[in-house]
Amino acid sequence: MQIISGFILVTAQVYLFGQFNILNYAFCIVYTSFIFSAPVSNGLMTNVFLAFIAGMLVDIPNNTLGINALAAVNLAFFRLKIFSLITYQSPDEQMDTQYTLKGVGFFNFTLFVFLGTLFYSLIYFCLFSWGWVFFWKNILRSMSTAGLSTMIILFINVLFYRTDRDL
Repeated sequence: MQIISGFILVTAQVYLFGQFNILNYAFCIVYTSFIFSAPVSNGLMTNVFLAFIAGMLVDIPNNTLGINALAAVNLAFFRLKIFSLITYQSPDEQMDTQYTLKGVGFFNFTLFVFLGTLFYSLIYFCLFSWGWVFFWKNILRSMSTAGLSTMIILFINVLFYRTDRDL
């Protein structure tokens, strides 16, 4: 199921959300939802490998030379640390956690997705347009991208990760 949802999110990123931006500052990066929701029980190397594959599948049609793959791998590697900053749980305590809106709660999930997307965006934009000249522009792009992506990922979680009891 995780592979199918990852394929759907990567395809939606390439063909739909990759074309969506606001004033060339706020971009929509929804395939990171696949990385956020990956279970810890898969193991770190499996999650990093899946993030690399997802990043490369986004990189190939966009001609971004592995920048998405590098940012996705870093996000997959550091996502437990980012979640630990929010909940003060060690990675061992996070083994049974479902990283969805229902699994961790609205506030924790929103903050987790925002900080994770901000981390991803900082890596992406600093590699895409590097140099001190673009520092503040990259910070502004990262903040706006994290905000827009967080809103859309929350919307996707509300729509698709509901249980039968919510209806």
